[in-house]
Amino acid sequence: MLTSIKIKNFKSIIDTSINCNEDYNVFIGANNAGKTTVFEAIHLWKMCYDINVKKKNDGFYSSANCKNILFRYFENIRVVHDEDLFNSKLPNGRYECSISLKFRIEDDFFELGFVLTKPTKIDDAYLQVSYIDYSEFARFTAKINSFHGSNVANAVSIYESRPIANIIANEPKMTMAEIKEKSFKGKSNEVLRNKILSNEHKIEEHIEAICRRHLKFSSSDRRGYIDMKIDGKDILSYGSGFIQLVELFASIEYSSSYIKILLIDEPDAHIHVQYQRALVNRLQNLSDYQLFIISHNIRFVNETQDSKLFYLRDVEKPENTITSIDPIMRPLLIEGLTGIATELDKWQTAQKILLVEGETDINFLNVLLPKYAQITGNINIIAKIYNLHGIDALYNKIGVLAPAVAHIVPNRKWLLIRDTDCFPLNKIREQKQKYITAINTFLQDFNIFYQNGYGIESTFISDDIRLAKILHQHYTTISIEDIKACINEVNNQFNTEIHKEGSRLYDELHKHFDRQKRKRENIYKMIVFEEVLADINSNNIQYIMTKEIVNQYYEELHKRFCDLDNTIHDEPLTSTDILSLYINGLNSLDDFYQCHIDMINEINRI
Repeated sequence: MLTSIKIKNFKSIIDTSINCNEDYNVFIGANNAGKTTVFEAIHLWKMCYDINVKKKNDGFYSSANCKNILFRYFENIRVVHDEDLFNSKLPNGRYECSISLKFRIEDDFFELGFVLTKPTKIDDAYLQVSYIDYSEFARFTAKINSFHGSNVANAVSIYESRPIANIIANEPKMTMAEIKEKSFKGKSNEVLRNKILSNEHKIEEHIEAICRRHLKFSSSDRRGYIDMKIDGKDILSYGSGFIQLVELFASIEYSSSYIKILLIDEPDAHIHVQYQRALVNRLQNLSDYQLFIISHNIRFVNETQDSKLFYLRDVEKPENTITSIDPIMRPLLIEGLTGIATELDKWQTAQKILLVEGETDINFLNVLLPKYAQITGNINIIAKIYNLHGIDALYNKIGVLAPAVAHIVPNRKWLLIRDTDCFPLNKIREQKQKYITAINTFLQDFNIFYQNGYGIESTFISDDIRLAKILHQHYTTISIEDIKACINEVNNQFNTEIHKEGSRLYDELHKHFDRQKRKRENIYKMIVFEEVLADINSNNIQYIMTKEIVNQYYEELHKRFCDLDNTIHDEPLTSTDILSLYINGLNSLDDFYQCHIDMINEINRI
């Protein structure tokens, strides 16, 4: 299977490498990002490969006898003149590009590369071809010849399936070589019936899996032309979406090579939305085929795993390596693909980009910021809130995200709103500066705000007076003074228990610390659990409050309230309930927690 593609100075591509999945690859990106150019490079590589296979199919011509390619064969590559094949940024008079495909066969790897050069004294005639490393072709030949019935001529097949709106009325019976040439030139619509002939049953299975109905292909000879019917109806009368499905799977099933590569350009172009998910699932579960797909369809992308999704950009930059997307990129890419005006407007109009760790933070900020603006009379802060889905591999996540965002909205201010998690309080300032210093190497206006607590839910335990007011909205029969007394008791209880090795709270927090240490070993490797507890006391107990411990805290308070009033029969409040009560109770600036005002001020910092 193909493991990587290297392209240098070919059309818009300066120097790009693509690390491939060995089964399924989906290319997405803006127009003119280089997606189709990659397909054309693969085609050009195959032209060089085929023309240099010896007539006896037992190997390749030597370096001294490497064959050239006539320019008139370039029908399936978008060029008018031969110089159009080469990157326009090359120095005047230099026309040279290279394309390498690296294959894995069993446990061996073979990097087969060609250099193509335009002759200096003649235009649009031919391209000179040479090997990058002939010894790789010799090794490849020996490996392929070791397999029974295989040779280098049939070792690699590359076909392309393109969206087709119609097929020709009269299609003659063709030889395998003729079918191969037509397919290679992107004229699959002219050989569709030929490709169906030997694989009717397999194509029927594919179509049934997509459309949930069984169809029967039948064919006959009509004076040298192929008469093809589906359920007794001539194939010519079927719609473009159905024809595209048939053509796609006919191309997949036609190849009999050892390495079978299929390039698929927008397989969803004419296909109804109800079939698109089934199509993606079918393609992803095919075996023995390696697929490369170009798509702009949001449903298609949504059904594709992150590890098989490739975002093409910056092909005009040198030494550019493209790998499957980081999961953090998916929401941004999807917004770009959908083109939803409201989402794009949020990026365009945002003065600041807020990075948060989870959905709870987004929901909280989306109601807190407008509420603050309403109460204070200040202009509402215009910010785009982006979910990092956790803080693991923070540097890498922001390193992936920042260039893409800068491409859409340059010169924006960035703020990361961080949970403290299980990190020693006396080391947070030092750790914050390390993050900022590292990230400022590629993102200048960046800062970090740490929550006053383990996470957003625990910040409500940081202020006894305001927490008592929130709880009093629910426990109306308990006085605020009694609620404050209960809060003080529970704070002392939790402080005593967290410092007692083997207690429920100690073990619970230790479990979280161990998980953090496994995930973020580079940050936590020199930290022991006792350092986390060193600065914890009853006045800052919020820093041990994971979501689980927060809910245990409210359960303990609930028991005390029930002891004070035995008519209370409600269930204990949860951290989600506290969030709602807090927002609903915000009527003046005095109702806000100071730590939340500090966060808003940091967001609003000019």
